[in-house]
Parts: sequence; C-alpha cells; structure tokens
Amino acid sequence: MSVALEVLLPLRNPTEAFRTTVESLCAQTDRHFSVLISDNHSTSGGELIAETLESLRALGIAAEKVRPPVELQRVEHWNWLHRQSTADWVKPLFAGDWLEPQAVARFRETIAANPEARFIHCGYQYHEDGAAPVEIVSGCVPRFRPPEEMHDFVMRFGHQFGPPNAVLFQRDAWLAAGAFRPTLPICADSLLCCQMARRFGAVGIPEVLSHFKLHGARFSMGLPGRPAALLREKLIFLSMLAYHAWTENRPIPWFSFARLIGRDVREYFRQINAAATT
Repeated sequence: MSVALEVLLPLRNPTEAFRTTVESLCAQTDRHFSVLISDNHSTSGGELIAETLESLRALGIAAEKVRPPVELQRVEHWNWLHRQSTADWVKPLFAGDWLEPQAVARFRETIAANPEARFIHCGYQYHEDGAAPVEIVSGCVPRFRPPEEMHDFVMRFGHQFGPPNAVLFQRDAWLAAGAFRPTLPICADSLLCCQMARRFGAVGIPEVLSHFKLHGARFSMGLPGRPAALLREKLIFLSMLAYHAWTENRPIPWFSFARLIGRDVREYFRQINAAATT
C-alpha cells in the first residue's frame, strides 16, 4: 500500500510527557510513515526534540524538524505546520498523547480499502489523572458514510469524532474545509472535523487506536473563565455549522439542532454549580 501518511507534531517547550508520544511512534508495527515536527520557538525541551529525530531515524522512519519564522499562536501554529507537509494524508498528534502500536497499520489499511475516503476517525481512550480511562468508540462506523449521511449526523449530534489525535485526513480536504479557525482556540478542531465529515463523508475505525491525556498543561484547562469561554465557542461553532448548511441549501434538523444547543447550555450551568459547591 503506497499511502503517503505523515504524523504532524506541533511542539512548544516539550516536557517529559512527550516521550510517551515518541515511544508510541517508535513502536508502530507499520513504519511506512513520516514524521514532521514543528518547534514553535521553544525555550526549553530542545534536547527532547533532538532525541526524537535521532530515535525515529534510527528505526528507518523519515523525520524532519521545521520552525516557523516567528512565534505563532497555538492554532496558527497548527495551520502553519499542516501547510509545510507535502503528504497526501496527515495525522495530527500532540505532546503527551499516544497511539497504539497497530495504529498506522490500521490507518493505511482503511485508506486502501476506502479510496473515496478523505476523513477518517477512530476509537480512543480518554485519560484524566485520578480517574479510570474512558473508552470511546461510539460513532465509529466501519464503512464509508457519504456526505449526505454525515451532514445529517453532524447537524443532529454535533462533534462526535474525538480529539485531533483520533482523526486523520487528506491534506487537500483540510485546505478545502478552511483549515483550523484561530478565532476558536478551544473548538477549532471540533469545527474542522465536523466540516470535513459533512462535506466529504467519513469512515470510522471501531477500535481504540489513540489515547488522549487530559492534564493541567492543556491549553483549555488553563483558560480563565473556562466554562464561559467553552460555551461561547460551542455556540459560535454550532452557529457556523448552521450558517454553512443554510448557504449550501442543505436541510437542517432544527429540533435536533436545538437540543444540541440546550445540551451545551445545561453543561455550562452544571459546571458553574459544581464549582460553586466546591
């Protein structure tokens, strides 16, 4: 299978948690992939980046490092890194997250078996300190679901594709969908996944292939007024989905869509009440 797949690692001051990410890439059973690291003007962790390049190359995995001309904001950095890749398929992966050893093999098998696919998502585990891992494979349908089906799915259920470490997509599809929106620093990935799914269709892999680690260093966890910021972005994100559907003259299941909005508003008040009682 001659699938050009590149793992994209946006970095800024990587810590020891990054070693878990690198170890998972080195453990892949299928090494027919490349790795592109972007160092967003780190002031620490440079030795980890150098070790990563050495470890990957020693295993025959092509690995390169790039650096933007100036320090970028978080989502701007994602976009810059994606534009540097020349691979057909790209797989974002963030420091501290990791892949199962068979992940690349499953990705390449799925691409080869579904030539019409441009967006793929897989099952993942959600890890939070002090809690048992949560396995999420719901919505991972192992067939190509065309744009019409995915449009209805997205407008009824919203974002169901997990974090960026649980998706991969054609680089051209990423460009056509408008890339990540820097104005939505929390929900940029959610909006992009929904737009790609409803525009190009999707294939799900009902198997846990990636792991998302929630920790205090995550960007959204350190935001002041996080519940309000999250609700604001979710409402903007849903409004953009409805706007694009309206301009494309595509149906909107208004009752289900209103339930989505109600769900996010209820979650906001749940978080506010929980914070008030602690």
